[in-house]
Amino acid sequence: MSIIDFGCGTGLVGKHLKEGGFSNVIGVDVSDKMMEIASAKGCYKSLEKHALGDAPNFPVQWKNKFDVCILAGLINSNGLDYQIIEEMIMTTKQNGLMVFSSRFSYMGNYWYNFYLKE
Repeated sequence: MSIIDFGCGTGLVGKHLKEGGFSNVIGVDVSDKMMEIASAKGCYKSLEKHALGDAPNFPVQWKNKFDVCILAGLINSNGLDYQIIEEMIMTTKQNGLMVFSSRFSYMGNYWYNFYLKE
């Protein structure tokens, strides 16, 4: 199973995936410092630098490649827009899973409710 962890940060999700037996996980983040911390955990097959939310410049090699796309803690009030959902869709294989988490207090208050319903 192939998994991409958008906004992998310090590797918290990757660490738990590795503990669960998943080894084909790619981490993506914009911060070199965060990727350095994630790398030390040894839980990612590779770490890639990419600024999420820029769907027109999305890496072609990731399109329709992953069985699961994870986005943990990025959809909140931090300024990302609907393009992050488009990137998740572009990345995930047909019949794949897209998983995101957000604080419950943010649910219903921001732009993504419309896109989730659609």
